[in-house]
Amino acid sequence: MNIKQVFPLLIIACMHAKAADLGLPHWLGVEVFRSNPTGMLNTAYTSSAGTGAGVFIAFDMENGHEIRWDINASTTFPKKLQTDINGNTASIEFASESSTLSYAYHLNGSHYGPYVMAGLGVLSFHASADYPNSTAALLAKQDLGGDAIPTHTKYVCSSGPKLAFLIGGGYDFGKHWGVTARYKGIRSLGHTLATLEGGVNYRF
Repeated sequence: MNIKQVFPLLIIACMHAKAADLGLPHWLGVEVFRSNPTGMLNTAYTSSAGTGAGVFIAFDMENGHEIRWDINASTTFPKKLQTDINGNTASIEFASESSTLSYAYHLNGSHYGPYVMAGLGVLSFHASADYPNSTAALLAKQDLGGDAIPTHTKYVCSSGPKLAFLIGGGYDFGKHWGVTARYKGIRSLGHTLATLEGGVNYRF
């Protein structure tokens, strides 16, 4: 377990202890979800839905109001193969990480039932393409009569952490189980990079 995995857990532990000291009703939770790329993200990077997971803490503000902090949510999208103009096939990897703070309102004014939500946070997308046989390697093999050892060329790009937005809604069935659907994304280089997520969460 590296520091990126430990740090969110430490934040949750501190917030849990503070909320308990203040007597504020709250829950710790985990979520698994499917993330479907939309728009430019779908066209330029991946059209396959990914699987994500995250941890969160939710604070009950009474009368149906709730504040939820998704401290860490990571999504991994399926690898895919793509061929460039030179005929080289690359293995494309795509993933995202986010942390968001959102406000939710339960329409019946209680802890349970349907709710709407909106929030802000940070979100970053990461992509990499690994070409086992780069153009340079192919030319070298040709010049040396086919005896050259193939090399790898790897391209990596990242949006970097950017201001994220989310809107959505869900339904809390009871004390523990709930479902959520949300639209979450960023603006990068004049484009909206966003996903449509649907998940199941469990509160301890």
